[in-house]
Amino acid sequence: MLTIKIIQDGVTTITESENFAFYDETSHEYREVMALAEDLKENPTALNSIYYTQPIYGDQECKEIIREESIYCSARNNPTDKIIGVMMDFIPDEQHGDLGIEKEIAYSLIGNGDHIYITNEQGKTVFNI
Repeated sequence: MLTIKIIQDGVTTITESENFAFYDETSHEYREVMALAEDLKENPTALNSIYYTQPIYGDQECKEIIREESIYCSARNNPTDKIIGVMMDFIPDEQHGDLGIEKEIAYSLIGNGDHIYITNEQGKTVFNI
């Protein structure tokens, strides 16, 4: 189990996870998140998170909508000058998670001045920014 400590925009969050991935600006995932921010007509440097919920359909033709697609975000109190990377957290759907369907994907936008510390079960830091 990994402990993930993020200090971002004056807020410290500590979570535990089995895995951790950080996507820098050369990755496809980073570009995907920047496109989501553009869809929201938001400046990414003013955001700390983007949340995406994928649609679910009840039929093969995708006509029977069970759940609509949604994208929303949370803003920073103090915008950063540059987004240096993105972290993702997949939250499985309660009913359809066994089919690989996420309830929500949370993207954390990591900017200059933000700090990330990842420690292993022994408390040793294995990654930091």
